[in-house]
This record gives sequence, structure tokens and C-alpha cells, in this order.
Amino acid sequence: MPDSKTTGKIRETINKNWKQLKKVIDQILRPAWPVGRSESFYLYDDAVKTSPRWYKKDNPNIELLKLKHWIMERQVTDKEMLSVDFEKKLIQDFEKMSGFVEWLQNALNS
Repeated sequence: MPDSKTTGKIRETINKNWKQLKKVIDQILRPAWPVGRSESFYLYDDAVKTSPRWYKKDNPNIELLKLKHWIMERQVTDKEMLSVDFEKKLIQDFEKMSGFVEWLQNALNS
């Protein structure tokens, strides 16, 4: 979980540039990917219960703003991990998530 200064910076970037973040997330979570939580990517969903300070609860991006972590992950089964092509699939996963990582880096460097 990022410190409060970092969290504030990420939330401010979400508030100002939410269209770009949603586009990145939609590209990663698009329906063409395998269905089911155990096989697809998702945003880690640990969030504050109320709207964060300085943001109204009717903000159209409140669910993204309420997050405490900005982590994209995918569950990996034991069978996948032990497969001969696991390294190749892992690299593909990182490539799919690269837009999200770039967005985060840009948010932190702005």
C-alpha cells in the first residue's frame, strides 16, 4: 500500500486523467481474455469504505479513487506454474499489463 503522499498523487491523476486509465484497464480486462477470476486479470480490490478526502461520493470514478492499492494481478494455478511454457505465458502476462504499469509510472512522475 503506497504512503499517503503517493496515494494522493495517484488519486489526483485518476481524477484528472480517468479516461486514459479506463482505456488501459479495458484493454487488459477485455472480454476476449479467458473468463473467470482464476484465469483473468483483475484490479486488486482493497478499497476505503467512504469517498477519500477531497472527492465527492458522486464522482463518476469514485470506485477507482477509493482503491488503496493499484495492483493488477492474475491467479495462477499449480498446473500452469508447472507447465513447460509457464515462462512464456508469464512474459505474455507482463506484456499485457505493461500499459497499466506505464500509466502508474507516469502518474508517479507527474
